[in-house]
Amino acid sequence: MALFARPDDGDTAIPYSFQSQSFDPDGNSGNMTTIWTLSDLNQTIVNQTAIVHTFTTPGTHSVQLVVIDELGRASLPKSYIIEIANPLPLPQMTIYEGRDATTGAPIIAPSDDLSQFNWRHTFTNTGALFAAPGTWLRFDSTGSRDGDVEFVGMDVPLDESDPNWNGITQYSWDFGDGSPLVNSPNTWHTYSTPGSYTVTLTLRDGFGTGDVNHSTRDVVVSQAPEIVTSTPFEEAVYSGFDYLLGGSAIDHDGLLGMSAWYDDDVTNDSDNNGITDDDHDSVDSIVGADALVFNWDIDDRVDSDDDGDTTNDWQPQSEDGFVFVNWSNPGDIYVILEVCTGIGVCEEKGYPLRIRDPAEKDDSLADFSLDSLLPKAEDSGILLGALLLLLLVLGWIVMRQPTEVEIEAQEAVDAYDVSQVVTEGGVLGMDHHAPPPKPKHLTKDDRRSKESGYVRPVTSRRRR
Repeated sequence: MALFARPDDGDTAIPYSFQSQSFDPDGNSGNMTTIWTLSDLNQTIVNQTAIVHTFTTPGTHSVQLVVIDELGRASLPKSYIIEIANPLPLPQMTIYEGRDATTGAPIIAPSDDLSQFNWRHTFTNTGALFAAPGTWLRFDSTGSRDGDVEFVGMDVPLDESDPNWNGITQYSWDFGDGSPLVNSPNTWHTYSTPGSYTVTLTLRDGFGTGDVNHSTRDVVVSQAPEIVTSTPFEEAVYSGFDYLLGGSAIDHDGLLGMSAWYDDDVTNDSDNNGITDDDHDSVDSIVGADALVFNWDIDDRVDSDDDGDTTNDWQPQSEDGFVFVNWSNPGDIYVILEVCTGIGVCEEKGYPLRIRDPAEKDDSLADFSLDSLLPKAEDSGILLGALLLLLLVLGWIVMRQPTEVEIEAQEAVDAYDVSQVVTEGGVLGMDHHAPPPKPKHLTKDDRRSKESGYVRPVTSRRRR
C-alpha cells in the first residue's frame, strides 16, 4: 500500500520533502520498489524512499507514489494536488544624478548614451535621495525580475522571447509630482519645485493576468537659502577706508533636522562596506548653516574677471564671515551677496550703496537722509504701542459725555456768575461761592414774589 504525507501548499521558493510510509501487508515491506511521479518533471524517480523537490513554476502540481512488492504486484497510486503560489515580482530601484564625465558638472540635458555620464548618489540620513531643483536624475530598474526561481540571474526586460527574459511584462514609474506615468524600465526625470516626493516603481509579471508588486523611495528637493542681511552697513561708507563686508542666511533644509552626503562614484566602494553607492565622499553634511557658501560682488562698476558681466565677480567670505573691502573711488554702486547651499542651490540679493568722499565727514548734514527720521525696525513695536495708547486717550476725551450731576453743576456756575469754584469728588459744589447781591431796583413785594425770578439768598439768622 502506497502512503506519504501531504505537505502544505507553498510557493516556488520552498523545497518540499516527500517521505514514503508505504508497507506490504503480506510480504516484506523493505523489498518494495518506490516510483515517484511529479507533474513538473519529465521522468519518474525510482527506488527513493524520500525525495526533496522545489517546484519552479507556480500553479497546480501533483505528486504521485506507486509501490511494487517483491512479487511484482503494484499498489494503487497515492497522489496529492499541491497549489504553488506565484511569487510577486522583485523590484529594484536606483536613482542617481547624471554628471558630465569630462567636467564633473551637472548635465544640461539627458541622453540615452550613458557613456557620457558619471553617476553621483546624494542621500539623506533617512535614506531619501537629495537633489537640487532642475537636476537630471536617472531612474533605473536594473536587477528587477519575477520572483520565480527560474528567473534568477535573468536581466532582459519585456522581451519574452529572449532566453534571459526577467519575467516582467510591464514597468511603471510614478514620480510623485503629478507628472505623467512612464512605462519604461529606465528613464530620466527632473523636479522643478522644492519639497518631498515619493517615487513608486510598479512591476507586473507574466503569470496569468499578471501579479503586481511595487517599491518606493523618497526624494527631497532642496530649498533655496534665505538671505536675512537687510543692509551691509548701518553707517555711512567712505572711499579709501577699510571695511568688513559680511552677510548671513538660513538653510531651511537644515532646520528640518536633516543631514545629507554625496557619493561621487557609485561604482567604487571607498569605505569597503560592501555597498558601492553609500560612501561619504563629502565628509561633512552638505545641509545646514555650516554648509552655506557666501560670495560677494563688491562693485558693479568693475568687471574683474573680464567676462563682460560686472555682477558676478565673486569673492568668498572668510571663515570669520567677512570680506575685506576698500573702495578707492566714491559713487553710487551696487554690491551683490550670493549664498549657496552644500548641494549648489543659490540665492542672490543686491544692495545699493553710496560710497562717500572723505571730505563729507566734515559736513554735519552729510549723513542726513529721510531714513534718519524714520524709526528703525527694532523700535517699530514700541512706537506702534505708544501711538495706540495716545489714540485711546484722545478718543476717550472726545467721546466722553458729562454726567447729569456735572451738567447741573455747570448750569449753576453760569447762573451765579461764580468766579472761583471748589470741587469735591470731581463735582462742582454749590456751597463754595458768595451769594449774589440783592438787586436794588426790586421792591420788597417783588423780591417776595415767585414770578419775579428773584432767588432769595440763603442767610443765617441768630435767634435772640
